[in-house]
Amino acid sequence: MIDFRAKVKEMCKLKNMQQKELAQKLGITEVGLSATLGKNNPQLGTMENIADALGVSLVELLSLDPNAPKTDNTPMQSGTMCCPHCGGKIELFVKALI
Repeated sequence: MIDFRAKVKEMCKLKNMQQKELAQKLGITEVGLSATLGKNNPQLGTMENIADALGVSLVELLSLDPNAPKTDNTPMQSGTMCCPHCGGKIELFVKALI
């Protein structure tokens, strides 16, 4: 199962943003953010709003591997994740449009 909380925490670190700032951008309290991140299966719209507030795409946020060794401050552009509903493997790719 996806650890959405860990992914959000890691992206906050990469963006030099405290969770308090993220909560403010979302228009909720820190307690509300903590409760949202504590849910096993956050709603898709909630995940999109959080990614938006972090300034990344949802694919970029979900493909982030918080356990990967740190080589630089650039999030992964591709990777795999587990479906939060069935546990199946999902491959994600981010393509830059130029």
